[in-house]
Amino acid sequence: MRASTSLGMDERGFRDITKPSIPSEVEGRTGSGGTHLLTFYVYILRCSDGLYYTGQTDDLERRVAEHKRGAYDGFTAARLPVELMWCETFATREEAREAEYRIKPWSRAKKEALFRSDWKALKEAAIPPGERQSRS
Repeated sequence: MRASTSLGMDERGFRDITKPSIPSEVEGRTGSGGTHLLTFYVYILRCSDGLYYTGQTDDLERRVAEHKRGAYDGFTAARLPVELMWCETFATREEAREAEYRIKPWSRAKKEALFRSDWKALKEAAIPPGERQSRS
């Protein structure tokens, strides 16, 4: 189940990248007894060399800021600056982790179709290149 946030999400829970703001806080979801429930995010960053980085977090604003500062040695720190291209919310860390692992190996074309919410192109990009002509 996806949570509602102030990220400019569409009805499917995908971030509208034409609205580049990152939330300063998550709209409150509460559990039994009024306890605050975390929202978990899967996100994709575009690096300066055009490559994409996919990750997950429970604090999107903090994590994106850390990536932008180069706080983590490795992939994104070596490719600054980075830009948030897409994110989606999840109710549990497990759901977010599963989505991250599912999205990470996607092709560039498939990720870019996701950014545009172009479901036809995403479906086409999911077909192995050698099979695309035979399925048309």
